[in-house]
Amino acid sequence: MEKEKVVELVDVCRQYGEGENVVNALDHVSAVVSRGEFVAVVGASGSGKSTLLNVCGGLDRPTSGGIYIEGTDIGKLASDELTEFRRKRIGFIFQNYNLISVMSVYENIVLPVQIGGHLEDKELLGRIMDTLGLTGLEHRLPSELSGGQQQRVAIARALISTPAIILADEPTGNLDSSSTDDVMRLLTSAVRDFGQTVIMITHNEALTKDCDRILNMKDGRLTER
Repeated sequence: MEKEKVVELVDVCRQYGEGENVVNALDHVSAVVSRGEFVAVVGASGSGKSTLLNVCGGLDRPTSGGIYIEGTDIGKLASDELTEFRRKRIGFIFQNYNLISVMSVYENIVLPVQIGGHLEDKELLGRIMDTLGLTGLEHRLPSELSGGQQQRVAIARALISTPAIILADEPTGNLDSSSTDDVMRLLTSAVRDFGQTVIMITHNEALTKDCDRILNMKDGRLTER
């Protein structure tokens, strides 16, 4: 039985600059990520992996080619449509956590749901909080948490809206080795226990041991190991 496609890139190019100064950040990239996969994209700085994540997440638009999330070509959505789609169907985990400093742990986690005018799923929230070891920290501010705890909040925020895809951009880049191990375990749990699909960008190949597939980015081109 063929697995359901969640992400499909069809001959995607992303160019910056013009004429002799043009840079092919993505050079005819095609790939498919199926539901429930944990995929790592590895490559050196400047290889194009962050550009790949940005176009998959609708943070940047391709110069050409198609980017399909659950069958929707997000490159053809109007700006307001793309913003709404991104909020509902794409979860982000950033290296710098991107938490709102004046909001509590609870408020940061449920923000994506509440922006849409909905109430969070209390049962799902409780399960996420327990799994990520955040129970009891609901009323703390980000400044009162360790780096590893802040990244757990970011993971919880990505999970709460049950997105089609979670995009993790160097999610352990600012963490010590112990917190790095915890975050990788939790990302694996997001796939195994919560049925999520995760694409992780990293330059650290040691983090890919629990991934289902490893894709290599070099000079804007994507190849599979």
